Amino acid sequence: MKECKTNTATIKSQKSKYQSGKSMADNPIKGLALTSCLAILMGTSVTSVGAQEVQRVERFNLQSMPLSKAIANFSKQTGIVILASNEAFENKDSVRISGHFEPTQALEILLKNSGLVYRFKGENTIVISPISAQNIDLGNGFEKISFNTLADYEASLAPYDDDERADEVENVSFDEIIVTASRREQNLQDVPMAITAVRPEEFTSKGMTNLSDVIAFTPGFDTGTSTLGGPPGIGNLTARGVGQQAVSPVVGVYVDDAPVSSNIFAAFFVDGLLLDLERVEFLKGPQGTLYGATSIGGAVKYITRKPSLDEFRGTAAVNLSSTKHGSFNQIYNGRISMPIVEDKLGLTVSGFYEDNGGFVDLVDGVTRSLVKNNADTYERYGYAADLLFAASDRLDIRLSYMRQNADWGAQKGGQLIVDDNLVSTYGLYKTIGNPDDKQNLDSDIYSGTLNYQFDWGTLTSVSSYLTAGLSLNIDQVGFIGFVNTLPGHPTGTDTGVPTITLSSYKKYIQEVRLTSEVGDHFDWIVGLYYTDEDAVQSRAILGFPSGFDITSADARDSYNEYAVFGNFTYHFTPDLDVTVGGRVSRQNVGFANTQSGVLSPDNGVLSNEIDATADTWSAAVAYRPREGMSLYARVASGFRPARTNAPVSDGNGRIVSSTLVAPDTLWSYEVGAKGTMDDGLFTYDMALWYIDWGNFQTNVSIGAINYIGNAADGLTAKGFEGAFSLNLLEGLSLVSTIAYADSTLNDNEPLIFGLKGQQVPGVPKWSASINGQYGFALGSNLEGHVGGGLRYSSSRPSAFDDGTPTSLTVNLLSDSYVLADFNAGFTKGAYSFNFYVTNLFDKLAYKITSASPSRASTATPVTPRTIGMVLSASF
Repeated sequence: MKECKTNTATIKSQKSKYQSGKSMADNPIKGLALTSCLAILMGTSVTSVGAQEVQRVERFNLQSMPLSKAIANFSKQTGIVILASNEAFENKDSVRISGHFEPTQALEILLKNSGLVYRFKGENTIVISPISAQNIDLGNGFEKISFNTLADYEASLAPYDDDERADEVENVSFDEIIVTASRREQNLQDVPMAITAVRPEEFTSKGMTNLSDVIAFTPGFDTGTSTLGGPPGIGNLTARGVGQQAVSPVVGVYVDDAPVSSNIFAAFFVDGLLLDLERVEFLKGPQGTLYGATSIGGAVKYITRKPSLDEFRGTAAVNLSSTKHGSFNQIYNGRISMPIVEDKLGLTVSGFYEDNGGFVDLVDGVTRSLVKNNADTYERYGYAADLLFAASDRLDIRLSYMRQNADWGAQKGGQLIVDDNLVSTYGLYKTIGNPDDKQNLDSDIYSGTLNYQFDWGTLTSVSSYLTAGLSLNIDQVGFIGFVNTLPGHPTGTDTGVPTITLSSYKKYIQEVRLTSEVGDHFDWIVGLYYTDEDAVQSRAILGFPSGFDITSADARDSYNEYAVFGNFTYHFTPDLDVTVGGRVSRQNVGFANTQSGVLSPDNGVLSNEIDATADTWSAAVAYRPREGMSLYARVASGFRPARTNAPVSDGNGRIVSSTLVAPDTLWSYEVGAKGTMDDGLFTYDMALWYIDWGNFQTNVSIGAINYIGNAADGLTAKGFEGAFSLNLLEGLSLVSTIAYADSTLNDNEPLIFGLKGQQVPGVPKWSASINGQYGFALGSNLEGHVGGGLRYSSSRPSAFDDGTPTSLTVNLLSDSYVLADFNAGFTKGAYSFNFYVTNLFDKLAYKITSASPSRASTATPVTPRTIGMVLSASF
């Protein structure tokens, strides 16, 4: 069937653009004739809803629901007749839409990320179909999702079958990404900052099941360094050359609107990739205006799927794999969502379990005999419950709970002992250590969100409470040489340095904000924020078996913050807007400590308290010179709050730590471009940035303990990143990324033994990736795919190093490496099978290194080749 061309004037708003063909104004006589013909056939007047009338602005308020039902409600409200195949909407849900929109704007939101296109069939008729659909036959499987009957509707379309103008009808693809980086839903292309948004299933189906795997393909982000090892979620995150140099995070982590990262504790982050997620958003650059302290490098947002209010849905998956040089791994995860009271109350329950077999063996340091096979194994689980109550068309309330727990033994990756050439001392994937090392991390997150829709905007209230516990029992035997030099130590009597650390953390937040509807010229967000945090840590580092007290401490940190924030956008034209934002906060930082030991002299109970005020600002301009292109420039600041230290001795009675650690401030400047070319054949997202990070907080090492200091002259970081996709053929796509970050000291920094121009530890200068996927039909309702990719990271320094003999750290460069991955599989209806191989060529490379004159150097390898399969089902 040929398709008629209807009104296709380009529709533009401040937030999105659409194109749906050529205007009837190109030939008003034929346009009038066709309109009259359609009106007669449908038994209506010539003045039935036309193209210009379709674009009237009206108020929509639709909850998240099955897409088929949402489209039916859309049709009922607008009077636009929709034709579609039921299969097109199978297992698809819409997002909530609330506000004033033109009908096509509302339709875009309803169809976002659905892989569907629409075609106008007459002035008041739209056909929705998959992007890949060709030569659509409206009589085969298509139904009218509105009034009248299918027969009536096909009859109304019959006059267009032979229309000579029906050869060039254009599609409108809705495979666009909607993000919430600006605390309101926007098309990613319209947000004036660099953002990467990913769908977790695109990675988990290929054996990449934790956030670090995703970050390897995310330009501008990195997992930084960690001396703890352990399962996913242990360690820290970095972005754009802003390295994790102290205990306060540099990247904030959110689950929906709830912040789940600490302002005072950076030993772990929430890794929620296996839970019920719609997408993960990576926000690059300072986010202090809307996301507060510690988001100075960027932020990560897990956007969860809303519970279903209309129908039962669920998925289940099994991931079984084997790691070379190691053991068997297994992951089970699933989720169900169901209405409890239809259209009013919905519940989602999800969970996962992972048993990782490890690949590093412990051996005897003298005989090299095996002590424990695959000692770096870990076990973790998580579950969540999410309740959505749609009290009315204006009010909805959402309550959620999430728990995660992980147990592991030897440090993940074994922290293999290596020489200066990164050659393992005890053999491939072998190291020494205590087989009785035990670690545990558990966290509980409670949150509640209330949204009330006024005619002019939305009131949102977010409350959350996070508790976490981290217990570490590690033998730091590598420090035995340093311990033997300490005054009063019985040299030669000890063979181990057991370190026991018990940490507990809790955080309560309350945020209230008002968000305006998208206006013709002016949008705004204003809000209030409060947080109350406490972290308690008990630590003992002893010589074994002598019991020599190296350092023991009981410390309590507290943090309170009140803040007011706002973000304001003015649209000069539909294609030019300016956004400014600010946040002013008042913080109280407290510290209390008791300690003993040769490195932490007993000075009784020490306490300190700091009150401070901080402000952060942002400004951005966005310009869309043509359809499918957005240019922007952004300036933003961020900060981390002031800190306090316990007294730390150099071992000779001299206190080297400062009681007060000043806050650090960062300013970022960036320009970027993103868009599409050749009707979506090529897409791009590029950014060029410069960062000035003054007085940055940093760890200073004294043997096996650290204190926090300030680098007096700060650092400068500059770089660029880009993400590009190319759709060469139907079903074939290539996605590539590249990032460069040059982050160096502005001057000599004796406190941290750094020299002017030295690279920040733990941050690679270059990273890149390329991934290709080809999908093809294998038969009726059976689709196959095959793909693979490469990921690259340049080497990274382990420490600042000015050659000072008294420095307790020296620089040991990690490896640069390229890893290859492969995947293939098929999908039949609701079932799918995927085969995957990560690190295809079993590359041996050390990602993280650590070196000191006082102990043996260590290095953490990338995971060896892993072969596995994923079986999944949707229902």
